Amino acid sequence: MKKTIMILGLFLALAFTLMATVVPSKADTNVQKTFGDIARDVYVNIDSEYKEKAITAFNIFEKRQNQKYVTVFQGSKEDCEKFATFFNTCYAYTVDTMVTFGKYPDGHYEVYFKDTFNANERMLKYQESVSKAKELAKTLKGNNDTETMDNIVNYIQTNAVYDYEKAKETNAVEHNKTYYGFYEGNKIVCRGFAIAVCQLCRLNGIKCEVISATYNKTGVRHAFNKVYHDGKETYVDATWRRKSDTFFSDFTRVDY
Repeated sequence: MKKTIMILGLFLALAFTLMATVVPSKADTNVQKTFGDIARDVYVNIDSEYKEKAITAFNIFEKRQNQKYVTVFQGSKEDCEKFATFFNTCYAYTVDTMVTFGKYPDGHYEVYFKDTFNANERMLKYQESVSKAKELAKTLKGNNDTETMDNIVNYIQTNAVYDYEKAKETNAVEHNKTYYGFYEGNKIVCRGFAIAVCQLCRLNGIKCEVISATYNKTGVRHAFNKVYHDGKETYVDATWRRKSDTFFSDFTRVDY
């Protein structure tokens, strides 16, 4: 009897020892991030009423795969335009995850993904672009915000290639196709220059805006930046290689 109890005791002790030394699985230690979580990590200090709606949009993109015209936002024309601009400027690193603003026959306005086909591949491409942007932002960080801003602008002016063919097109939607090519080595138009400046500044903790404007002499649309750095405000036009403490006098600001 004593022998039986001793064997049983040894068996239980061994079992408890094995239980205590089991390494938790990856699933136990790491909660799988959603597409929205990944996007949230891009700019931790961004401040906008549309921020959480942007995160929700990415989660919708992930869940509703292989569909066309997936709506992510509804509201007035002004709200939809502002949300689409915010989303595409701050979060859509690649053209594959851009949203579109549209008016429907019944008069209401929506912001939507044109489709979510091959969503997993597009999400992977997005993550790769985010990684490229984050690594690049680190290499451009200076001793202060002003130096960092100058490093960013100089890098973009040196490495970005302007898409003159796309710039000739009058359809603003077509210009969207070259917004985010900077991270993939493709040609971009002025808005691509401005968005790259904005993203790299924000990834370095610098507040920056993309300014939409028209050239007063021709009415042609253009885009540049307003950067807040070391207690100063500077307007930066990376496309035309110029800076100013005040709004460029030959342009008028517009929303589009």
